[in-house]
Amino acid sequence: MSRMTRRDTLKLAGLSVPMAAAATCTGMTIAGPPAAERPYLILSCDGGGIRGLLTAKVIERIEAEVPFLHRVDLFAGTSTGGIIALGLAHGMRPSELVELYRDRGHEIFTAVGPRRPPRSRILEFFSELDSRVRELLRDLHFDPLDLLHPRYSNGGLRSVLSRYFGDTTLGDLKRAVLVTTLRLFAESGNWTPLVLHNLGEEEAGTAEIRLQDRPTRATRLVDAALCTSAAPLYFPPYRHPDVGYCVDGGLFANCPATIALGLACRANRGHVRNIRILSIGTGVQVSGIDIPRSSPFDRAAEYGALAWLSPLPRGPNLTNGDTLTPAFPLISALLDASSSANSYICEQALGWNYHRVQMNLPRPIDLDDASKGTLDLLQQVAMKIPPARWEATTRWLRAQVA
Repeated sequence: MSRMTRRDTLKLAGLSVPMAAAATCTGMTIAGPPAAERPYLILSCDGGGIRGLLTAKVIERIEAEVPFLHRVDLFAGTSTGGIIALGLAHGMRPSELVELYRDRGHEIFTAVGPRRPPRSRILEFFSELDSRVRELLRDLHFDPLDLLHPRYSNGGLRSVLSRYFGDTTLGDLKRAVLVTTLRLFAESGNWTPLVLHNLGEEEAGTAEIRLQDRPTRATRLVDAALCTSAAPLYFPPYRHPDVGYCVDGGLFANCPATIALGLACRANRGHVRNIRILSIGTGVQVSGIDIPRSSPFDRAAEYGALAWLSPLPRGPNLTNGDTLTPAFPLISALLDASSSANSYICEQALGWNYHRVQMNLPRPIDLDDASKGTLDLLQQVAMKIPPARWEATTRWLRAQVA
């Protein structure tokens, strides 16, 4: 690919300036207010595992009614939303993304890692469990050895993504995109939130910066997707060729709208008046910890590591009897709270210029539940958004693309 000029960089960022003005710009930095007053439109997609099918289906439905993807200036995503953002920036149709989740989801979550670790005292302990106890655990679909490694390898996900992305890099894309991830070890000596993107060249960060973002145009889409979606406990950390091992960006920005807003503000030298964000979630679940009804952990004093990281769902849902507390509740709480907090910040900062699409799920859905019944349910939820809320979304979007 030929070297990008400064004017190309501005176009990629969705900004249009005269040639004379472009000559005074460095990367995305503009001398004075943005020349174009049309809305700078960002599409932000949350994380949520297999629930990305819900996001993809909603985007497909919106695009059919109000074509808007051609007007998006920046695609932003975290985890499964990162896969969607990368796919759209790559030129994939929403229907192709729906197909990815619907027809390939089982491939992503069937490539299980090594089932038996090397011989150890822990292994010997589990091997000596009473046969009836082990039979009960099998009925609960829980293997104690799962505590010793992630539920899945990333081989299945890598294989699926490679079919769609090949060896394309961020620098090959004609559309701007960003995904979030967490570096497990950075030059500063600590884990560091990182934004992988193909926007303009920026000044190098310093050790004082606790969130790194820099153009990473040599990064392959497959690598970016595997970094942003390496959810702890589900997938192993993924080794980015240049920045080392990374895990799911949902640990700090499961709703990446705030990150996209920050980069867009920098692109516009702090002028936020023309920034618009359409943010799409992966569904609100009925989930929580109802102490003292959260058997077997029915006292606050019992909430140590085992209660917060239990691989077994538990607790009654008071309305329909479904499980209330999901497996690995600490991870679920972090992801859900991160989405709410980041969405709240954007809503307060942008007001009407920020629009959130979020659906209520009729039952809890695990990140890795790729069963046919769940996939069908997610598509049904996308098609049954209440008419008033749907009209509000299409009306808001029409105002941005008019």
